[in-house]
Amino acid sequence: LILVVVVCKGKCDVINLPAPGNTATRALGTSNLKISTTISTTGASSCGWRYGGEFDVSAFYSFVGCRNYTGVNETITCVNNAGTVTSQLTLLQPQHKDLNINMQCSPSPIYSVNIVLKSCPTGVISPGMILSKQSTSPCGYGCTARFSCAAGYTGNTVDATCNKQATWSPAPNCLLGESI
Repeated sequence: LILVVVVCKGKCDVINLPAPGNTATRALGTSNLKISTTISTTGASSCGWRYGGEFDVSAFYSFVGCRNYTGVNETITCVNNAGTVTSQLTLLQPQHKDLNINMQCSPSPIYSVNIVLKSCPTGVISPGMILSKQSTSPCGYGCTARFSCAAGYTGNTVDATCNKQATWSPAPNCLLGESI
């Protein structure tokens, strides 16, 4: 089997399988979490998404082709282009626990990713940074916070939002005794 990796240009929230190191980090509470893969189905009788022991839907059958699926908690899209299948699993609901997601074909390949869900950092982000306001705790996807610089540091006060990668946007920045 030949693997073709889907590449996103520009900012991309999609997790592509296989994922580097088989891990990805996203913010707590992320909804519309997308996991995508492109595989050759030569020799495969079926391929399907599996996660958390809660969901098991095949996206491709050699005798039927692609199968799209829409549920309350997830959707699957599937496109078969002459034996190369691109499929995307979208988890619609906010996610609050770590996930292990697999694309499994019979007899092979099997790709998996461990998705670690975490809060945006609210402790010491960098020296001289003061967190003065936070909208929720824990501070997951969409949470807002105000950052300012301590005495002796320079920089602007920043109202930042926790993004899907569990980082602040815009990123707060304070420099010791320098102008930004």
